Amino acid sequence: MKTKIRILFKWLFISISLLLSLLVITIAGLMYFGVTLNLEFLKSGVEASAESVLDREVSINGPVFLEFSNWPAIEVRNVQIANLPDALEPVFLDAGLVRLQIGLFPLLKGDIQIGEITAENVTLNLENNGQGQPNWVFGAGKNHTPEPTQVDNTPVTASAEEEDKSISFSGLNDLTLKDIAVTYHDAVLGKTIHFKLNKLDGEASPGKPIILDFAGNLQENGYDFQFQGGSIEELLSGGEESWQFKLTGDVAGKKIVAEGDMAMRDNEPAANLEFEIMDIDVGDILSRLGLVEGLKASTGSMGIKLALKGNSLDKIVRNSSMSFSLRDGQWRIASPTSEAFLDVEKLTGDILVEQGNEVTMKLAGMVDSFPVKFVITGAPLVEYVSVPETIPLTIDVEFANSYLSFGGELTLPVTKRNLNFFLKFKTDKLDNLNEVLRLDLPPIGPVDLSTRFKLQDSLYELSSLDLQVGESRLSGKMSLDSSVEKPEIHVELISELLRIDDFDAMIKSSDENSQTTEVVEPEDARNVDETVVEETDKQSENDQRDLLSKEVLSSFNAELLVKAKKVTSGDDDLGSAEMKVTLKDGLLALAPLRIDVPGGIVQVELDYLPAERDITFNLNANIDTFDIGVLVRRAKPEADMGGMIYLDADLHSTAPDFSTVMENATGHFDFGLVPQNFSAGIIDLWAVNLISSIMTEVSEEEQSEINCVVVRFGIENGLMEEKAIFMDTSNMRVAGKADINFKTRELNIVLVPKAKKPEFFSLAVPIKVDGKFDDFGLGIGVGRLTGAIFSFITSPVHVPIRKIFVDAIPEDGQKACRQAWALTGEGDDKSVQ
Repeated sequence: MKTKIRILFKWLFISISLLLSLLVITIAGLMYFGVTLNLEFLKSGVEASAESVLDREVSINGPVFLEFSNWPAIEVRNVQIANLPDALEPVFLDAGLVRLQIGLFPLLKGDIQIGEITAENVTLNLENNGQGQPNWVFGAGKNHTPEPTQVDNTPVTASAEEEDKSISFSGLNDLTLKDIAVTYHDAVLGKTIHFKLNKLDGEASPGKPIILDFAGNLQENGYDFQFQGGSIEELLSGGEESWQFKLTGDVAGKKIVAEGDMAMRDNEPAANLEFEIMDIDVGDILSRLGLVEGLKASTGSMGIKLALKGNSLDKIVRNSSMSFSLRDGQWRIASPTSEAFLDVEKLTGDILVEQGNEVTMKLAGMVDSFPVKFVITGAPLVEYVSVPETIPLTIDVEFANSYLSFGGELTLPVTKRNLNFFLKFKTDKLDNLNEVLRLDLPPIGPVDLSTRFKLQDSLYELSSLDLQVGESRLSGKMSLDSSVEKPEIHVELISELLRIDDFDAMIKSSDENSQTTEVVEPEDARNVDETVVEETDKQSENDQRDLLSKEVLSSFNAELLVKAKKVTSGDDDLGSAEMKVTLKDGLLALAPLRIDVPGGIVQVELDYLPAERDITFNLNANIDTFDIGVLVRRAKPEADMGGMIYLDADLHSTAPDFSTVMENATGHFDFGLVPQNFSAGIIDLWAVNLISSIMTEVSEEEQSEINCVVVRFGIENGLMEEKAIFMDTSNMRVAGKADINFKTRELNIVLVPKAKKPEFFSLAVPIKVDGKFDDFGLGIGVGRLTGAIFSFITSPVHVPIRKIFVDAIPEDGQKACRQAWALTGEGDDKSVQ
């Protein structure tokens, strides 16, 4: 019996051994020949198991194959994994093909080594919800309460770390991805990014560098990169030790060579990346991001440093820092409504995006040959990524010793037709801008301007305008409409205080320009070679543009209204003033300039029209009871000279340029002066300087006080002839004749004095003034000198007779002065007090 039992066990052992051997041989054969098994009958079980693990609905709509070998592979087609219930898209993953191959023998040793991962035609929808929770963490939806933890007093034989080490991942031999479309949405930022991976080939074999080669599109920008990093063991070692990598390739046609490192920082992935990129179209990038439209800006080269941290887009933009070093960039600042532009070249500087702080740009460049600096301050990076409706932006510009600042809340995307921001401008002298803007601005200053700027379609508006020039301050508004054929400018300014002293430089500059202009004699002018004129014109094109040129005045229409409640000059109160200036189709008109001085009025009207070859100039001025002391004290503040000026002038001229206006003038010039404490040489005006020289000569010779001076001239084609010349002093009256030629710049004046009362041996010698405007001399008329000598010799005879029969003339001469001025006014009874 025992023998039979032994035989039975023997044959049973042999049979089992044979069966096991046969099974091993069969398995070995399957592994060797790579037999593929159809496991479609297991799909429902696989789906249920996957749903249990992922806590998501899983459906397999295609076949499932198992390739049996020492590297068994499972291949599944048409797999879908559902998304979270509150997700934007119903499907988390939709894959046309997924293939996974795992090493069998390494797995028996507790080592997961993947031979192949292949995925094709995959759509992947990733997102973070409003609380920042990602949808790629599976099992998070399970709602179960963990069982109470029981105290286990069993001695621990192995640590958790040692248990984890029992199974490890050591490598990936082949990774192939094709046609992968990824959409990432961050609900916190409200931002969606589309990512297309056309192909990815890579490997991460044990002990070897990770190599990836991938290409695709990011937000419509194509890319093609090669990635190389440390081994898979180094990457998975954990801790804060950096894992080095290198990235080469191009994005949007731009070459990139980048080096960086990765690590875990505070349980969040962190990466540092540094690279340089050439010729970036900044305007195109900002337009694609929905921030700015129509910006023309590019970089020569840009060095970029990125320090990224976070496991979501929101955390990355909040916790990361970036710096961009710009070199040799360009920026075209274009007019919103015209073809005009300003090119900033050789732009260099840094763009800083520090964690949580505003984006700051510090740039320097050149406009033509003039340096310019920019400091641009925006919002934190997270606001740009989320693309809000508005963002804060401030731009500070320094150029030509001047400062410009503007900014505010700008509506996105920023376009040429939706600007609304504050604007501030400061300069110590306005002519600092002449070379930059190619204008001829006066050297007045300091100038401080602040306003609110708004652009809607083609209408510029400056509201809450506050302009300060020295101590003068003006407020008002300004608008520019460029929708019409010629831009139209409207300016309205009101001033509580307007100091003439603050605009001294502008007045002096105008005087210097008119005085230093070289005048060509008529006979020479006719012989000037036309080629010389053409060469001069060409040279002038490179010079500053004259504000009164036809080119400038014909380019726009304008209206300027200025009202000053109080006008001062030094310590003098001039009263109130109003000025209206219009520019229409090239015609510049001042109509009127009115100053209501204490006891009198100053009113001036003029118009100026430049044409192709000539200019037309008309002037009408009326000054009644104006204190000459104001002008004197402007030239010499300590002077005590005063008196009243009366002026009635009407001039019309058509001339080649402004410097020859008087050479072609027609009209009249009536001038009256009642001086006090007169001193010659104080007032630096041609006409007054001439008259003051004559007055000094008369008053010094006769040691008398001047009561009044009345001069009336008629002007015809540049030739001025007297209608009346009258001077009254305490001792004598003076009458005269005058010829003044503005074409030849010559004058000839003869004045004949007459004593108010007969005097023995009185020698009233005529005075003659002749010569050039800039070099005239005082002399004695030879013809009339003989008569004066004869009167001097016979004075003992005729003086007693005259004293008996001729009434003495009053010394103050008030009546004679009034009569003389009334005559010059052609019936207009103007009184000279």
